[in-house]
Amino acid sequence: MRKNVILLLCILLLSGCTKDVMKEEVHTNLTGEIQKYSLEETMETLVSEEFKGRLPGTEGNERATSYIENRFKEMDLVPYKDSTYLQGYTQRVCHPDEQKHSLIIEYKDGTKEELKLGVDYMYNNFIYNEDISLEITSSVEDKDISKKMLLLDSTDELGTYLSKAGGLLIKREGFHLSAIISQSNVPIIHVNPQVYEKIVSNNGKIVNIKSEHKIKEMEVYNVAGKIPGKDNKKALVLSSHFDHVGWRGDAIFYGAIDNGSGTTVLLDVANKLKEYSDINPFKMDIIIVAFNGEEGGLLGSGNFVDDIKNVYEDIYNINIDCVGSKSSGKIAFDPDNYLGRELIEELKIRLERNNIEYEDKYYGMSDHQSFLNQDIPAVSIGQGDLKFIHTQRDNIEDVDFQYLQRISNSIYNFVLGNNGKTFAPSEDTIDHAFPSNEICEEAYKKSEEIKKEMNIQYDEEFEFKIEGYTFRGSGNKKFNKIEEVKEYYPDMKIADNLSKYKFNNIIVDRWTHGISYITVGIPFDGEISKVTKRNIDINNVHEILMEYTYGEKVLEVEVGKNASRDTSYEEEIRLDGDRKDYIIRRDEISGIYSGFYTEVKIGVDTFYVDFILYTPGELDSERIKSYDFHKNLNTEEELIDLIDEIIAEINMEEMVQNLFTN
Repeated sequence: MRKNVILLLCILLLSGCTKDVMKEEVHTNLTGEIQKYSLEETMETLVSEEFKGRLPGTEGNERATSYIENRFKEMDLVPYKDSTYLQGYTQRVCHPDEQKHSLIIEYKDGTKEELKLGVDYMYNNFIYNEDISLEITSSVEDKDISKKMLLLDSTDELGTYLSKAGGLLIKREGFHLSAIISQSNVPIIHVNPQVYEKIVSNNGKIVNIKSEHKIKEMEVYNVAGKIPGKDNKKALVLSSHFDHVGWRGDAIFYGAIDNGSGTTVLLDVANKLKEYSDINPFKMDIIIVAFNGEEGGLLGSGNFVDDIKNVYEDIYNINIDCVGSKSSGKIAFDPDNYLGRELIEELKIRLERNNIEYEDKYYGMSDHQSFLNQDIPAVSIGQGDLKFIHTQRDNIEDVDFQYLQRISNSIYNFVLGNNGKTFAPSEDTIDHAFPSNEICEEAYKKSEEIKKEMNIQYDEEFEFKIEGYTFRGSGNKKFNKIEEVKEYYPDMKIADNLSKYKFNNIIVDRWTHGISYITVGIPFDGEISKVTKRNIDINNVHEILMEYTYGEKVLEVEVGKNASRDTSYEEEIRLDGDRKDYIIRRDEISGIYSGFYTEVKIGVDTFYVDFILYTPGELDSERIKSYDFHKNLNTEEELIDLIDEIIAEINMEEMVQNLFTN
């Protein structure tokens, strides 16, 4: 019977009746071979003790990488690049076994209790090499709250008190773990309900925390293969991330839904597409890629997109992240995803045929965003009501394998039904994907009105909508006096002078000054979201803009932490000798010398220090809209003279350390 079905399919395909066979039942192997791996077997491997949560920088992540690589080899996928499936990039990693963390509670009766990590408590941020002793308080009105550990019965008010308390001790049923490496001087500790009740009933007095953290840079790998098509200028990228958050103490976070599920589906779809292509080659390349580093901030996909955008003329992406949960609701498609709108509508058709429910709802951040950031149509297929991800309850017991199979079938049939199509957005779609200058100006005025009406404070932020675009506003401002900065960032040390230039003002985390357009925000009904607290902490600062003056000249100094620089519009002039660490920038279109920059390495962090020299009276109103705003202000000789002054008088590493570390 199987042979007759295959023969019939081949006849239909050869006769051109492809649409008739693209029904949802067509998901068996076209060669008639038995699949080597069931969905259950793949999932069981990915969430096994051996892989231990697949955290980048650990042996479990390396084993997961090798497992996926071997599956690609067995499918006979073509390596994506350089004859290898492994596409390396560097990211910061933190191996759980190389960290030391202890927590002791002292009670008022003089007794002490050391809590067990992963059983009694979980730390949620990194307190580098500290020995901290804080008195416990349960009063949010405590006048010495900045020097005490505030005890909270839920995470609801975490944002409110994070910038006020010396530390937070929070009751939580089921620990939550993140893979983002965030340094802070404010310890955030979750304790289980039993420990919380004991602290309350036994009058917990003091919490003692000791920590030693080792963070390093390490090469990790995306795994990428290819099913070659007839047109190698066009590509569909099917992706999922396979990394997760690993373990801490005795608590292992297996990550079945996030994202063992997406990777299981990806491998299943890849196997079926490869066998189909052996009989009937696709009209375009299909790239199968398992991303690493998603949990750390879309690191693997960001690196991959930077490469593939230069390989193909037309690309689109379908990403699979968090599917098959018995408890997480419908597939969510972000209604504000303009670039992926046509792609989403076509996917909805395939999901409907497989009885998979969906809704127009904000999904969240995943690797598809790396493609959208480069104006490439992309979408994530994922459930929108995820309750247990990043907790120990995200395990294989929550997985509905029949649901996973229907997702796999939907994607497989989508690819067959859209063979050769790229979903390239029209110019009109691209124009509407980002707000116009007019809308931005309207948003700026709206933001100022909201700040006045709602009395927004420096440490507060809000989101609001203008014509369907979401903007974020905050109470961030320009400080004209160094003493004002100290009120919020007491450990920040700002130079009064840089060479002959005197301090004028500073903006901390400059892009939150006024407003910023955001592609992914907090979903909310109505025009304005509720006001939330910003985490005002020197360790969470990523960008600083300082202004110094000398006579009519203004020197802007922008310092970015672990930031990338867009050099597509400029020519870089590298110097030698004592100036070898400095690079002059010149606009390629106008030929204007706009400034220079240098790079400073401190520990595992890289800082870019950018200098711009100009005369305010010669700037025009188009400064924000164009790079052509330094007309006749600088010559190469002027900038070299300034570099020589800085080399002679300023210790760049010390300046950066004073701004960003304590």
